[in-house]
Amino acid sequence: MNKIQSLYIHFPFCIRKCSYCDFHSLKKADDDWSWYHEYLESSMRSHQSLLDKNSYTFGELKTFYIGGGTPSLWGRKGADFLSVFLKNWNINFSSDIEATLEINPATDFEKDQKRWEDVGINRFSVGVQSVNDDYLKLLGRVHDQKTALKLLDGFSSGNVNFSVDLMLGLPFSKDGKRNILLELEKILDYGPEHISLYILTPPSNFPYSDQIPDEKWIQDEYLRASDYLREQGFIHYEVSNFARKGSKSKHNMTYWDFNSYAAIGPSACGFLKDKRLRYKWSLRGPEIEPESLTVEQVKLEEFYLALRTDKGVDPCRFINDAEMKKFYEICNRWEKRGLIKIESCRVVLTTRGYLVMDSLLDEVFSRIKMF
Repeated sequence: MNKIQSLYIHFPFCIRKCSYCDFHSLKKADDDWSWYHEYLESSMRSHQSLLDKNSYTFGELKTFYIGGGTPSLWGRKGADFLSVFLKNWNINFSSDIEATLEINPATDFEKDQKRWEDVGINRFSVGVQSVNDDYLKLLGRVHDQKTALKLLDGFSSGNVNFSVDLMLGLPFSKDGKRNILLELEKILDYGPEHISLYILTPPSNFPYSDQIPDEKWIQDEYLRASDYLREQGFIHYEVSNFARKGSKSKHNMTYWDFNSYAAIGPSACGFLKDKRLRYKWSLRGPEIEPESLTVEQVKLEEFYLALRTDKGVDPCRFINDAEMKKFYEICNRWEKRGLIKIESCRVVLTTRGYLVMDSLLDEVFSRIKMF
């Protein structure tokens, strides 16, 4: 039996939907999560059938991630339910597990923190997005700077492992001369081991779509932020992610290393590598929508995901021998433009390369015969 060692649970509820969000979410009505708990139980029964059919089973989990939505809304009821849920389904944590819970600073999380730690959560991902109240209002966030920094201060003083999310390319940030380095400096005062920087890609109905900065401004903001974090000792190990040594997100590395992972919850996606099977949970209910991938699809996705990280790509695994000369000619042009580095025969994108990764991939896929 193949062993799965990573599990993702999607908690879809939010206090309200942020103006930039295009993910599936539901508005929190009250603290009665019974519907959702029943949904998870029903989903796990279906999920277990999927695993049995494909000769997979849960091993001791190395990574566990509760994402959203706003999982910190789940509170003590959620932690109590999850403790029993995992036990009943014989899902156990390894001694070195990385178990992450996403947090919105507005959810008064401090009162529930100890209970979540008792369940086994040992890493918290905090959606700060900005420490400027004007931008938080534009994004429709329900917290302010003071609330966010109070939470980070509590984590810092308690020697808690936490990550912070910030957003780049915010509306009015060019005209308002947003200084991302000052915001990062303020965040780093609290000692996070991990920082995620996401470029805002708003949905079509975003109210400030006509106030998004131009591409050059956003690229410069990204480059300045990356340079600053690397100067402060962070490793830029994935397009949007930075970590101090030993603090990369192990769960997300499961995705980028193209390993198997399980997932339950509305719209959550899982992957069974040996079967080349991706599955997604329907929004209609606890129904699995499977997708069988071809060998070519798997290789292309593995190539793409590897290029997102500082491990880079070994082209010999993906490119036809007859095409290798042509590929290295392309790489030589990229290297001269400062977009890649060649490290022990691996092609690794630089920070500038991350910014234009899609166009680089288009060039490869349109000109090179792979496999």
